[in-house]
Amino acid sequence: MDRYASENLVAEAGEGPKTLVLMAHLDTAKSFFPYHPNQVKGFRRSFLASTTLAVLTVPTAFLLPFGARLLGAYFLIYALALLHRELTAPYVNGANDNASGVAVVTQAFLDLARRCPPGWRVMLALTGCEEVGAKGAAALVRNGVIPRDALNVDNVGRGALHYVEGEGMLGYFPYRGALLAAARSLPEAAPLAYRLAYFDTLPFVRASFDCLTLIRLEDGVPPNWHWPSDTIEHVDLEAVEDTYRYAMRLAAIAVGAAYSGADGGPRRGGAYRS
Repeated sequence: MDRYASENLVAEAGEGPKTLVLMAHLDTAKSFFPYHPNQVKGFRRSFLASTTLAVLTVPTAFLLPFGARLLGAYFLIYALALLHRELTAPYVNGANDNASGVAVVTQAFLDLARRCPPGWRVMLALTGCEEVGAKGAAALVRNGVIPRDALNVDNVGRGALHYVEGEGMLGYFPYRGALLAAARSLPEAAPLAYRLAYFDTLPFVRASFDCLTLIRLEDGVPPNWHWPSDTIEHVDLEAVEDTYRYAMRLAAIAVGAAYSGADGGPRRGGAYRS
């Protein structure tokens, strides 16, 4: 639920007709029982089941009035549980989701900004309101702030690294562009069709922008996703640093420059912890 006003933070360096955007969301979320580690694998199944029940509510009201009352009771109880969560549950720390992604793109931006190749701009976009429908990213698309070629980094503090080829909980939206082609040429990450939830890239791909998301998963889900255990103690800083190096390699291929990442990286006690 929307609770407070939010803002995006955008910075840029270099100049020219081509732009590489580095993006990650700043906000965190409140926990809820579907995110319990024993249940989170079924998050999309629960979403699809609720969506199906919502669609069936109107015809059921005409054909089976008692069944419609049961559906109404189900959604009322669920709404009350959500309201209780919003009023009483604390926000999770968000070390993995998504301080890890913010650390990677911020360090990458700082390093790339020092040596932008001719004809290129590098932009850093740290978004708000991702957890309530990617509204910060949607505002960037709607206002024309972000051009094509956006690299989004989300939940990279633990697990196996993946590059996302497309996303969508209902309809599926395949990615495209130079960053996706670059990811397919590198061996460090595995391809992934992400159907569990959504990313900040969803407004981009819906608008036919070129984009790519990086994520790390354990057993098919982001570790400690929207759970109180999402703290710095459960983040593997080596995984964050490895993601940074991989992102720099993607940038090198996308812009045709020799970025190695050897002189940078999220540093313990520095970029990550701040």
